[in-house]
Amino acid sequence: MLRLILAAWILTAACLADQPVEVRVVNTATGAGIPDFPLRFMQYGQTLYSGATDAAGRFRIESAKEGPYTVLYERGKFWPAQESGLIGGSIALQVGGGAESVRLEIGMYPIGKISGRVLDNAGKPIPRARIDLTDETPPGGGWGLEADEKGEFSSEELRPGTWTLAATAPPSLAPPESPGDEPLGWAHTYYPSAISRELAAPIVVPPGAEFRDMDIRLKAVPVHHVRGVVLDVSGKPVPKVSVTLDAHEPPSLHRDSKSDGTFELSQVVDGDCRVSTTLDKDGVKLRAAQWVHVKGRDLENVELRLVAPFSIQGKIVMEIPEGALAPKTPRVTVRSTDMFGGFDGTLPGIGFFDGNPDGTDGFTIKGLYPGPYYILPGAAPAPYYLDSIRFGARDALALDAQILPGDLPLTVTYKLNGGTVRGSAESCRGGAVLLVPQDPALRRDGFIHRANCGKDGRYEIAAVRPGDYYGVVVAADNPAGERRNGFPYPVELDENLMNRSVRVTIRAGEATLADMR
Repeated sequence: MLRLILAAWILTAACLADQPVEVRVVNTATGAGIPDFPLRFMQYGQTLYSGATDAAGRFRIESAKEGPYTVLYERGKFWPAQESGLIGGSIALQVGGGAESVRLEIGMYPIGKISGRVLDNAGKPIPRARIDLTDETPPGGGWGLEADEKGEFSSEELRPGTWTLAATAPPSLAPPESPGDEPLGWAHTYYPSAISRELAAPIVVPPGAEFRDMDIRLKAVPVHHVRGVVLDVSGKPVPKVSVTLDAHEPPSLHRDSKSDGTFELSQVVDGDCRVSTTLDKDGVKLRAAQWVHVKGRDLENVELRLVAPFSIQGKIVMEIPEGALAPKTPRVTVRSTDMFGGFDGTLPGIGFFDGNPDGTDGFTIKGLYPGPYYILPGAAPAPYYLDSIRFGARDALALDAQILPGDLPLTVTYKLNGGTVRGSAESCRGGAVLLVPQDPALRRDGFIHRANCGKDGRYEIAAVRPGDYYGVVVAADNPAGERRNGFPYPVELDENLMNRSVRVTIRAGEATLADMR
């Protein structure tokens, strides 16, 4: 009898742990349900339930097993109203047991369409031109596609936001005829016919919009030659290595050096460009790069001297009171910020290099080449604050701090006895308070402080580097002062924002009261 009662109790408890789940997928632009929308309910890596919405955009599970779920959805012709980090999109769902249904609404925007042609200056279609679509709305993104044999292109992947559209002539296209002696070439051209991003016509895409006849007429511009020589580490010419020219606008140009090490790049438009080359020798990758400026004429005598990778030494300086335990030493990382200079062998500009500790307070960073880098010190351990980043007496705070062989050791200093600021933030509503240094050089990772507001709108930020700051209240979804992919968003304070901010002076070891709007 006892076994029967116990078994019945277990079965009842199991039933109570299950719970109905109701999902509605909504077109955010119209409020209508989206039919035939596929959904998968994952738990601990397994699909427990799946299916598609009905004609009203609804999906129901009569009895879902208790526990956490990841609801995966394929976006199809829609874009999630709330971004997530997984491909296709996902939303977390918790089923806790109970008689009432767990309800979930997924908002989706219909994506837009765009089509047009690429034409030359006479209005003739250009086949196989490259098209670039760039989303200017943070976090950004974009992709490229190719026009067909009639010069026509189309895409059905425009999520809501502001976009730029551009085209590049295929390498096989003959250069335009010049009315004079000056040779002409095809420029990377923005819609409708602009050669600079600043003059491009922005395309503001509302949900589900369709843009037709977005024709791009390629611009013919004067072009020049860039000539020079590739030299090895001893100054001898290097034959038959590929030399690349990259500019702020595509396409890249490539030519091999001749038997005497000289090279010639043609069809170069006016502007700043980077000339570079690499050579693998005895298992070591040698590199050379130089930024040059082309303006109105050919450029001669560009010298690319190959160099081997080098290392820099560094040290962490921390004040440790007598008798106190030493905190864990923060790690220092540098990142290449040369837009064409990623040294990790994959994508340009994303090379990260960690400082390897030497067992004391020092570290070594290996595999660097001369160029601009962003130095990322580890977060200051409480109650320390980051005080300075220097090569000797030279500040290394910029996003493009130059690192060269033979530089003085990199010193990162953390200090105690920082100040505290606290107060209330009016209408914060789940947002945050930013403390942004008034010194523009310090408006970077490690010196900007951010604290979320409490339910009562109050906040507190401790261990702040002494100095003068702007206090700003930002919305909950504002990325200011945050990091993505290991790189901080720049914080830009325009005059209007500075006028609305609160000026705060932080003093060592003191607490400051600052109420903000």
